[in-house]
Amino acid sequence: MGMEFKIESLSLKDIPSEKTDRKLGMKDMDIGWNSYDSNKTVTNLDEDEEEEEDEEWEEFIDTQIKEAFIYIEELSSAPTLSNANVLDIIMGPFKPPYSYRLESIKKVVRLLMMPITRLPTQSSDLKSYLDTLISSKVHVILITFLQHSTRPGNKQLDEEIVEMIIGLLVRLIQPEGSQNLLQEFVIPMQVFDKILQIQSVVVQQNLVFLLLKFIPFLTSANLPPVTSLQTLLNNPETKLTTALAAVSLASTFPDFYHGNCEFLDSCVGIVDAEMLKINNC
Repeated sequence: MGMEFKIESLSLKDIPSEKTDRKLGMKDMDIGWNSYDSNKTVTNLDEDEEEEEDEEWEEFIDTQIKEAFIYIEELSSAPTLSNANVLDIIMGPFKPPYSYRLESIKKVVRLLMMPITRLPTQSSDLKSYLDTLISSKVHVILITFLQHSTRPGNKQLDEEIVEMIIGLLVRLIQPEGSQNLLQEFVIPMQVFDKILQIQSVVVQQNLVFLLLKFIPFLTSANLPPVTSLQTLLNNPETKLTTALAAVSLASTFPDFYHGNCEFLDSCVGIVDAEMLKINNC
């Protein structure tokens, strides 16, 4: 079922068939490949066909990972992943109906992270890649996926996946970004609280970092529960940043402070103690 296409000088094999297109919800797209009609639909797929479809998708992603690795290691660039149309296809597992296996989802996140972890920090290719992710609203897609994954009964709240997604969001949020762009990174607090149940120091550190960034865009109806902040405060790795976030919340939302005086007073004490250390240095 594999087909061969050309993107610039890159040969891509094992592109998903029209059955996979149905799952991705793709329609006719002119993306510089040979004719690719996705209007065909396949109905009544049995379990074997669904399994075959997942395997076909994983083969496609495996190919992308190998080719991206070669480009990054040998040329220090990621031309395919910086192509918005290719990126749209790659993001398929993070869009409804969310029917892909966890292993497929993990592979996509690893692929998305590869240029970030391997390209030089100041390289123009990395900036181009990050700009493509932002313009393609990858951060919005990932946050929506997290919302779906944290709903009762869903089985996609996998620690490794969540850790990589939150890490990717941290890399995508840009200090110089517009207010509208920063607002798109706000994680609903019910999702924030659910993710905190994962016992991962890395996840907790990155969640607090994101919280500090999007506090200005929260509303009084969408504040983190004090129980969540207390969990973060109890972690030595996130104690200070959590205290800073709590103090910022208190100054932005006075009612939040009045309802949680004891907790917030302890946060003020932590921040004051840290400032005293700095002043004494």
